[in-house]
Amino acid sequence: MNKLNRLIKELCPNGVEYDCLKNRCRIRTGKLNANAMVENGRYPFFTCDSNPFRIDTYAFDTDAILISGNGSQVGHLNIYCGKFNAYQRTYVLDDFFEINKKFLYYWMSANLKQYILVNCKKGSVPYITLPMLETFGFPVPPIPIQEEIVRILDNFTELTTELTTELQDRQKQYEYYRDSLLAFKSDFKKIYLGEIGKVCMCKRIMKEQTSSTGDVPFYKIGTFGKEPDAFISKELFNEYKNKYSYPKKGDILISCSGTIGRTVVFDGNDAYFQDSNIVWIDNDEKNAINRYLYYVYQLMPFKISTGGTIARLYNEGIEKAEICVPSLEVQERIVNVLDNFEKICNDLKIGLPAEIELRQKQYEYYRDMLLTFPKNNLCLSKQASKQASKQSYNYDEIKLLQYVYGYVNVELGELCCLITKGTTPRKFTSEGINFVKTECFNNGQIEKNKMSFISEETHFKELKRSILNVGDILITIAGATIGKCAIVTEDIIPANTNQALAIIRLNNKTMIKYIFYVLNSKAMKKYIETKVKGSAQPNLTLQHINEFILSIPSLEEQERIVSILDKFDKYCNDISEGLPAEIKYRQQQYEYYRDKLLTFKRLED
Repeated sequence: MNKLNRLIKELCPNGVEYDCLKNRCRIRTGKLNANAMVENGRYPFFTCDSNPFRIDTYAFDTDAILISGNGSQVGHLNIYCGKFNAYQRTYVLDDFFEINKKFLYYWMSANLKQYILVNCKKGSVPYITLPMLETFGFPVPPIPIQEEIVRILDNFTELTTELTTELQDRQKQYEYYRDSLLAFKSDFKKIYLGEIGKVCMCKRIMKEQTSSTGDVPFYKIGTFGKEPDAFISKELFNEYKNKYSYPKKGDILISCSGTIGRTVVFDGNDAYFQDSNIVWIDNDEKNAINRYLYYVYQLMPFKISTGGTIARLYNEGIEKAEICVPSLEVQERIVNVLDNFEKICNDLKIGLPAEIELRQKQYEYYRDMLLTFPKNNLCLSKQASKQASKQSYNYDEIKLLQYVYGYVNVELGELCCLITKGTTPRKFTSEGINFVKTECFNNGQIEKNKMSFISEETHFKELKRSILNVGDILITIAGATIGKCAIVTEDIIPANTNQALAIIRLNNKTMIKYIFYVLNSKAMKKYIETKVKGSAQPNLTLQHINEFILSIPSLEEQERIVSILDKFDKYCNDISEGLPAEIKYRQQQYEYYRDKLLTFKRLED
């Protein structure tokens, strides 16, 4: 990441050029129909499916990005180098000009599908046109930066691939142990599934009884185990549930058409299931526990009917399936072993699937941020971060850019919940609420003995806008001492201030000391000079304060910087130790020797 940061500083500190596809590559399409595929063909055949088929002829021999131009996978990308063929609605990009193919692939992976949705004809099925693709825009940073970003993202992709391979190996291991555990010797008892219980199904639901929204989800074979797209009323559900067959919590639901033999453990939540296509065995668990059946069903013991045009699992094919049933105690042990394997292999909350999902999200997050190039400089503002948050600054985004680039440039206003100033009160009092003025500042401290006072009524009513909090940073914005800063400490609260001081209140209190040092730095002094240059009376506005751009490293780096500067500050300014203490000691020593050296004994007359 440090390398990328260095490259950006060296090669494009002020931003990058943006261009469109027609200027950076050749765009073509294939010529074949989708049904031109050949089983076990010699070459890849790219259609609008996510994975290529095979074919015996090739029309391209190049290093290309391939884009699905229509269908459910519109905008899907493949990357390939060599001989291949393509469907007539598959776009082929090659002959790349001053753009790294892999960099462009990553950029398009993050942005193309949304671009298609925005630019396709409203109300139609999304598809890509050549003019749409030609005008697709993207950043063109210098080649070394493209290559470094590709290297970083390739590492993420490689890690996800390794985890996916590991998952596949675990899945094979799981299947091996499952088959071994369920491959019983002949002396185990065997029974037909029909002896365990009756095959049941829900009452038939007519199409006109469903709606796209409603109280109770209705699962058809196409949505079985997925998200429902149809619902029935609560009244109809209660009526049918009480009158007709309905599964118990823990019953194993079986698909009888489509992908036959898929299983779902019924969780007991209100839901209704398509009759005949989704069934279950009414199991009292005296012979076989439901969770044991769940694993047995994966061995597909059913007798599937293939006599018709479409394969189907009928009730008889389930009832006459023969399975081994060891004792309930043995079943429990088998289930415990296989449950652990399944969690590792399939549970989306733990194990490898959770790790893969996490890595994928992490990859997409880093990809999107690495490929978001500013047109001016590496600076985030509220306007630039609208996608992250329309109302407040996205601190996750700050952390990410800090990780990638080492720092992020941010307008000061984006780090604050308040930037304001006070007013001169109508009158002061001899005691009461502390009132801070510019003359109270001394070496970053607020000297209490130089403060004035105002009444509580003035503090809470007339000047309520400028009531100070512990941790506020005050900066002089007018007069000869413009730019001097101090941090409000607990010992001066309650307190208020006037219009010559701006109040800076940060969202993140851990950044107070770092921001204080930045505001005291040469960068702030130069910024002030540019804003007050030519003015007869130096004056900073609150807008000037809001728009001051400062570099924010990670919190760890901020703490390191603050620690170093605190030591220097103490050494230079602390009267109890450091140079001030040394100076005081030397002064006392000097005065002692001075007085001693200059004290002479008078000669007696």
